[in-house]
Amino acid sequence: MSVPRRTLLRHCGLAAIVGLAGCAGFGTSPAGAPDLVLVNQNDDPITVETTVTDATGETLVSTRLDVPVVEGHGRPNASIDNVFDTDGTYTVSVDVTDGPSATTELDVDGTAEDTDTHQAYFEGDEITFS
Repeated sequence: MSVPRRTLLRHCGLAAIVGLAGCAGFGTSPAGAPDLVLVNQNDDPITVETTVTDATGETLVSTRLDVPVVEGHGRPNASIDNVFDTDGTYTVSVDVTDGPSATTELDVDGTAEDTDTHQAYFEGDEITFS
């Protein structure tokens, strides 16, 4: 069975548009994405104590997570869901067992659409947030 060239091109074009639809919102994440993602770029797994507080100082999350080594495209990783309830400033503290620690303030928006994801990257003695 042969498929007409125009039909093939139309379906390929439609597939490309649908596949890229989520990429159009630069700076946002898909709805339902985790609020905070921990990415381990070291050679060995790490354990991280993570605390998130809101602007009033209330602790929203205090948890210990095992973070596997990233194999590709930021996965696998460890994540915390549903911690940023409203737009605003949150303080995130991370402390690697037998390693570095860091604290930062994150400005969070997009909570109404559940589209704001932030990351903490661990590489050697460096911790960076985005």
